[in-house]
Amino acid sequence: MLLSGGFFVADLFPSWKLLHNISGEKSRMVKAHKKIDALMENIINEHNKNKAIGNNLGNGRFGDEDLVDVLLRIKDNAELQFPITNDHLKAVLFEYTSFLMIWRTECTLSLLARHYRTLIRTYARYLAVDVGTKLHASIITTGLQTFPNTYLRNAVLQMYAACGCVLSARKVFDEIPLSYKDTVDWTTLMGCYARGGLPVYALNMFVEMRKNDVLIDEFTMVTVFVASAKLGCEQFGVQGHGCMVKMGFGSSIKACNAAMDMYVKCGLIDKTRRIFNEMEEKSLVSWTVLLGGVVKWDGFENARLLFDEMPDRNKVASTIMTAAYIEKGLTKEAFGLLREMVFEIGFELNFVALSSWLSACAQSGNVIVVLNERERSMTFVEEPKVLTGLFTLKTVLLGDPRTQQQMLLWISILKTTAVEEAGRGTHGRR
Repeated sequence: MLLSGGFFVADLFPSWKLLHNISGEKSRMVKAHKKIDALMENIINEHNKNKAIGNNLGNGRFGDEDLVDVLLRIKDNAELQFPITNDHLKAVLFEYTSFLMIWRTECTLSLLARHYRTLIRTYARYLAVDVGTKLHASIITTGLQTFPNTYLRNAVLQMYAACGCVLSARKVFDEIPLSYKDTVDWTTLMGCYARGGLPVYALNMFVEMRKNDVLIDEFTMVTVFVASAKLGCEQFGVQGHGCMVKMGFGSSIKACNAAMDMYVKCGLIDKTRRIFNEMEEKSLVSWTVLLGGVVKWDGFENARLLFDEMPDRNKVASTIMTAAYIEKGLTKEAFGLLREMVFEIGFELNFVALSSWLSACAQSGNVIVVLNERERSMTFVEEPKVLTGLFTLKTVLLGDPRTQQQMLLWISILKTTAVEEAGRGTHGRR
């Protein structure tokens, strides 16, 4: 194996026989060939000996004929038009053995590549780019980078894209042969560009996909709409929408939701409604995207009507509507929605919703809210000069305030206590 796969200077000058003799490569190859030839000769002689003493069962592992027995039987066949010698048998055995060695090597490399792929996907899920980079380096040093199957390079590309390493992802993408690049590879790099603040590059990738006749799927269209929304490019978004309909993705819920979100961010609420009305099946995300657009561009009254029409509600939709109530100064309505979310629907409170409701307390300036988890009740106390909104949420507010989310909550509480105390400190006496 070393002789056949190693590098020798004499290989660069095959016509220089003197160089082959000086390097010793030729003598080592001749010795190795003689050893292999002697081994093959002994195997054939052993099979002939067993056959001569009347062992008709064969020399196989389970008493059957093995490959050498079959070759010897063919050799003794008098009907052959050309004679078969031991040299022919040894050549066949050598080729067969070489094939088995190559096959076992490829199986081992394939198994090793699968293990690497599993590790890379695991660390990509946790955004551990440092460990992923070391695994990539190990792949290169072991030679798996040039393995014919490209699924390992696909995993490396997805790892870099998930971790936001745009340059590394692009380098791995360029190393994949064009004939092996599939839709997932192109879409992965497009998403990396879009999330990395390079939406123009993502849209250029889509144009390049079209030029190379790469298959487009719904995830590709979602990435196009995300990039168009980040860029704020209404024209390219409209072209992408037309491309989506032409390619038959007009019934894809994910693609339609992404197109709606793009139109909302571009301020085209009429086109958002048009897509929503043309959808045969609407998901909760579809309703939520439209609600966010109506709140932003079509007024509070229309948003409240749409919110009442929603067949189901999630945390995002309720939080959007709460923010709309707060912006209009409808504090009681905001807290009424809070009561419905927590005690009737059963949503768990997150820091975004809590920050919105604390902001409602700060804006009201005269509402105290007591939320009792044990008794599953919420009461409102109105006093002219009450300056704080009180949330008795043990699992959130009594935790470690060093985390970012809890710090946001504490900041909101401090703002609440300082609403009508302009010029006065929020620190009480010790």
